[in-house]
Amino acid sequence: MIRNLFIVLAVLMVSCKGDEQETYYKEQIVGDWQRLPIINNPGEPLPPPPPMNVDLGFSFSEDGIIESKIGFFDDNPFRFTGFESVYRIVSDSLIYSAPDSKKDERFKINLLTKDSLILDRIAYKRLNLVPQGEKFDALLFKNSSIQIYIDDKGTSRISGSLNEKTKPAEKQFTGEEFDKVRQAFMKAGYEKLDAEYRGDFICADCMDSDISVTFYKNGKVLKTISDSGQGSPMPFLWACLRLQYLPYYYKLSFETR
Repeated sequence: MIRNLFIVLAVLMVSCKGDEQETYYKEQIVGDWQRLPIINNPGEPLPPPPPMNVDLGFSFSEDGIIESKIGFFDDNPFRFTGFESVYRIVSDSLIYSAPDSKKDERFKINLLTKDSLILDRIAYKRLNLVPQGEKFDALLFKNSSIQIYIDDKGTSRISGSLNEKTKPAEKQFTGEEFDKVRQAFMKAGYEKLDAEYRGDFICADCMDSDISVTFYKNGKVLKTISDSGQGSPMPFLWACLRLQYLPYYYKLSFETR
């Protein structure tokens, strides 16, 4: 009987430790994370790189929302499905499913501290992204093939060439979506960024290497930031992706501003 009692106590201790770990993970994972360069042991296969010249990143909220900084994609057929989904922590694993997907993706949490996160051997660093700067009410995004104007009233105007993949979009662009775009640029600290950046990235099939974003408030220009070759800080490039993908997800008015 004493032996059985010890077994029960051992099981309870392990269960309590597991609950404590899960609670710790749920608290610590909240925030913004950017993937670090991959370091692997000789002979080990490397995980696939993120698309484009933009680092993979995630944001986790306390209410169970996960945001992929580069967006979620469906493989069959390949298409953009959105930026946000839901996640949960179960034991030592992060579980989420991409938008419009019924399949759960599970990643083992190898390490989670105040500043570091390792998911299935892929390391991330915590970013302290706090919204800052003047609250603009309109944006004009330009690259070599498209111009997109949006504002906080849900107005959208687009001009330029569009890929065939953009046509099936059914959702209407709204002021709520503008808030998400604005939040992304304010978390990137747009007001304190330089007016011009230069990098060495060129890719005709990726996010255009030459982009510019103009911020407006009450009809007046607050700032314009241009980037040739994706040399700007990663949070700014993440915010630009939200604009870049709008035609793939929302109906935009085909007008020239």
